[in-house]
Amino acid sequence: MAPVKQLVALRRKAGLTKEEYCDYHYQKHGAVSTAPTATETPRKYFQTHFIDAAYHADPTQHVPNAHPPWAFSDGVTELYFDSPEHLKHVFQSEWVAQKVGPDGANFSDFSAVLPMFVREDTVPLSIASASASETHQLKGNAFVAMYFVALHSPRKASETVISELVSCIDCHASQDVLAMLVNTPDDTDFDLGSYFGGEPPVSFQFIFTMTLRGKESISAIRKAQEDFEERVQSLDLPATWIGFGERAVVLDQTENIKVSRTLVLCHPTELQLITKLKFDPRRQPFKRSI
Repeated sequence: MAPVKQLVALRRKAGLTKEEYCDYHYQKHGAVSTAPTATETPRKYFQTHFIDAAYHADPTQHVPNAHPPWAFSDGVTELYFDSPEHLKHVFQSEWVAQKVGPDGANFSDFSAVLPMFVREDTVPLSIASASASETHQLKGNAFVAMYFVALHSPRKASETVISELVSCIDCHASQDVLAMLVNTPDDTDFDLGSYFGGEPPVSFQFIFTMTLRGKESISAIRKAQEDFEERVQSLDLPATWIGFGERAVVLDQTENIKVSRTLVLCHPTELQLITKLKFDPRRQPFKRSI
């Protein structure tokens, strides 16, 4: 079965530059992602930091070329869980209630947050053979396009949407896409609206993650996107958008990639140990040189 995921598009809070937001989100918020126990910790956690994005005009604003009020997301977080029960156990833990949840106010604009629960699946593609460096890229930091697709009639969502997008990629970007995932909505018993302080302003039926050869692939993906949006008449274009950035792992329990914990003897006569968090920022998107 496809893994259960929480996927959230985020915009930085007022008063932060983009760099300040990215540093805080990865280095500070990422450092509290590992709870005291494995069962209170997500199985995997990824952050994508955007360098660019494109939105359609919002006709409800009644002014020319207006962006949606929730636009200009700075990135995406993805949390993977073993099961719906694991997900609820994490979100209902004291660690999330006392450490993770309250820290969101330090970097996130909650008026623009787009949270959802999804299932992730691989989309088969006819792609060119990846080089050795590109094969390594698929396992580490990767430059990606994240395409958020909304439909006028969600009940009519079908494989046709996926096949049409694949066809457009084959026509315009077959040499640029190394891998592709699709995230589709999944029901859980957990109330995301309550957790984030309100219901999300828009819902999506598909979120595609395309691993690209690099920033130079953006123009080809944009051509594929334009073709796709002309072909598929069921799209809710004002709610559909695309972002480009680097995706990096924060923690992955399956690969033993996590926030490390060091035990320190704090009194010479007592076996009292304190856990100190350490976090390696070198995996941060666009920060691998630090």
